[in-house]
Amino acid sequence: MIVVRLLKWLTGYVRLMVRGSFPEHFVNLASRKGVNLWSMEKCNEGIAMFAKRGELQYLGEIADKTECDLHILKEYGLPYLIKKYRNRCGLMAGLVISAGLCFYMSGFVWNISVDVPDSINEYEIRALLREYGVYEGTRSGSIDTDAVVDQICSNDNRISWMTINIMGTDAQIRLSQRVKRNKTNMSATGFSNLKSTADGTVTKVNVYNGTANVSPGDGIRKNQLLVSGLVEYTNGKTVLTDAEAIVLARTHRNVLISLPKTMELSSPTSAACLRDIRIFGLTLPLSLNTRPDGTLTKQVKHSVFNILGHSIPIEINEELWQCYEKKPAALDRQQAETILRNRLSLYEFFMLSSSDRARIIHKSLTITEGSDCFTLKADYDLEENVCQRVMVPTELESD
Repeated sequence: MIVVRLLKWLTGYVRLMVRGSFPEHFVNLASRKGVNLWSMEKCNEGIAMFAKRGELQYLGEIADKTECDLHILKEYGLPYLIKKYRNRCGLMAGLVISAGLCFYMSGFVWNISVDVPDSINEYEIRALLREYGVYEGTRSGSIDTDAVVDQICSNDNRISWMTINIMGTDAQIRLSQRVKRNKTNMSATGFSNLKSTADGTVTKVNVYNGTANVSPGDGIRKNQLLVSGLVEYTNGKTVLTDAEAIVLARTHRNVLISLPKTMELSSPTSAACLRDIRIFGLTLPLSLNTRPDGTLTKQVKHSVFNILGHSIPIEINEELWQCYEKKPAALDRQQAETILRNRLSLYEFFMLSSSDRARIIHKSLTITEGSDCFTLKADYDLEENVCQRVMVPTELESD
């Protein structure tokens, strides 16, 4: 549809009004002659319609045969635009120069979109791409995408694969983070046992591979053998394997957290906002502020302009720098208790609940105040998986 409209605009078309006793005869005869008419509307004065510029001569002859009057209401398209401004040489020269400039600038990359996972900073990737010559204002033909991808993937251990697609003035970069896999030092001649990580009482035993040495109700000590990788079958065959099991035990754990009465707290002192605009690769500052000195935090906002869903090579970067100053502050008991409980909650989340290895059955908290610090003592009764894998290397006998 867009191509048809463009061709009509390039060749020119007009809005016509046909008046007469029977304007329908004009329309019927034009259709039999193969003349293309569209968007016809019946008015009190006649029939209004659109027609191509090149078919006006045939329409004039048809109007004479049908005794109708043909009036041009409005003219559209490039030929009429040139006719209107043919005496304005400066305007025509400007149009030609603008067309040539647009054609020349279409050979450059003006918009770069980067699709990165949340764990990788987009602005670090943009800075890395700039080092290898991929930035706004670079000629498209000068970018060796395969070489850039190879160099970045080989030098940055965080990236497993990367693609650079250049489409006109747009460059799309997509990358994936490298997944670190846990490697187990296992040899073809070794097997593993499961030993206890704490003292306690066994509550549940699920063995998937190996031979269990404990059962529910047994008391265990730290580093005690729970599941052996030595499996003996009823037919007398013995196999060495890697033990796999879940052994839950009732255990006890003590946690001690200390907090000094005087702490250094950070308070905001000053802030600075740095803005700049980048137009077709040219960076212009929008503020005269400078980066403050001291302990800083940085927030970056990157805005790209879009027109009808398409990004244009105009973007605004905003950096908000916040400066902090550390000042000594004396804590009262209520403040100290809040901080200690927050730290204990973090411990419970990362060391207990988040690992799916332990369940808190009961806990008791005691907060004491000393001469120079506050102390929180937490006693836990847990039910946790106490299995710990221990590799047992073996050596093959050689003649």
